[in-house]
Amino acid sequence: MEVDKQLSEQQSVRIAQLQEELFRMNQSYDEPQKILEQAQDQTNRQSNHPQTGTVEPPFCAGQSSLEGTAPTPQCDGTASRPTDHFNIASPDDDTASCSSSGRSPTQQGKEAPSLEVGRWSDARSFRHWMVATRKEIAAKSARPEAAMRWILEVSSPSADFETFRSSEFIFSHDNEEGFETLDAKLASALLNIISGDFTNRIFLREEPAHKCHSISLKGRQTLWMVTQHFKLNKEDGSLLQINELIRVELQNNNLRGFDTIWDTTIAALENQPSEDLLENLHLKQLSKCDFLAVPLQIYHASINHQGESRSYQKLKRMVTIELAHRTQEFHRKNLDSGHPHKRC
Repeated sequence: MEVDKQLSEQQSVRIAQLQEELFRMNQSYDEPQKILEQAQDQTNRQSNHPQTGTVEPPFCAGQSSLEGTAPTPQCDGTASRPTDHFNIASPDDDTASCSSSGRSPTQQGKEAPSLEVGRWSDARSFRHWMVATRKEIAAKSARPEAAMRWILEVSSPSADFETFRSSEFIFSHDNEEGFETLDAKLASALLNIISGDFTNRIFLREEPAHKCHSISLKGRQTLWMVTQHFKLNKEDGSLLQINELIRVELQNNNLRGFDTIWDTTIAALENQPSEDLLENLHLKQLSKCDFLAVPLQIYHASINHQGESRSYQKLKRMVTIELAHRTQEFHRKNLDSGHPHKRC
């Protein structure tokens, strides 16, 4: 009996302990429920009685106070969308075209920090250098098309050194904005490649500009001086153009390479040579190509036996047809064999 009484007392104590632990567990469970209920009641009151100003939501444990971070849990158990520093607009909004970087819809490209102008070797290469320099200026500008028109003004026959004292458009009448910073970068780039006696002439112009106008020599002024340095009279220019064509030679049956260089040289000439001169020079080079032997025999036969006249355009068509035929053969062999071949 005594043993049973002790067991009964121990069981009663254990039951009381269990009941106390269960009570504490219920309290810890009910606390978040009460917080959620209070938050829901506050939300309902705000929706039924809107107030002016900003009402801060209740802060919950685990919620981040920083914007632009990962989604944070809300009091109702859901995750909020991350908040960043960008303005979000609908497609119908006028500001929707603005990028996240803050650039306005009308803002254009950015001008390069500097220009890279190569050196010319002699008068023969100057024309190619001039074309490359114009392209460099246009490419590094925020407005390439306008920059090309702006730099082409240097080649105007009516322009002189004083014409380009301003960086604005000289011959434009639409009040288009000029290129002040690009003009300064061009002047710096040209000074980096000029040497010898021509450098002294540049500085002779630079010093008076500093004294009289408190400004440096403009880039277009320097470029105008360079063009005058290489300017030739009409007779010398025509002779130089002929020499450039004579230097274009067909070697190792490379008809495609010759045709490309020939067309590039022709396009760079200021005054196009006569058709008779072009036919004579072109025919002399085409005669070096082995696989044009048969077409050239037909060409000569049409002149000698059929009374047709010599024609530079006929020679050009002959080259175009031959190159197209060889390109087709190149692709056909690749399709038949499944292995790439060297292009002719």
